[in-house]
Amino acid sequence: MSRVLDRRQVLRGATLAGSGLALSAYMPAWAQPVSAGIAKPLPTVSGDDITLKVAHQMMMIDGRQSHAIGINGTVPAPLIRLWRLKSHRCASARSRP
Repeated sequence: MSRVLDRRQVLRGATLAGSGLALSAYMPAWAQPVSAGIAKPLPTVSGDDITLKVAHQMMMIDGRQSHAIGINGTVPAPLIRLWRLKSHRCASARSRP
């Protein structure tokens, strides 16, 4: 069964699509599917020898300073990329406050 589109249906569809794209800029950042600039990309650690430094640090949460445990100076911890079928060595060091 074939469906015939007339000019009104085509214009209605184009209007809806255009208004949807125009209104997407007014959505809050957390509601947008891809929003650049909200969060920094995670730092990445890779290689044969990986050293992780665990330390207490202060970070701002909701306008207040609070304690956090950071790895290599970041919260959350960095992304660790490993290769399959390859041996890796991971060393960790903990600093005392």
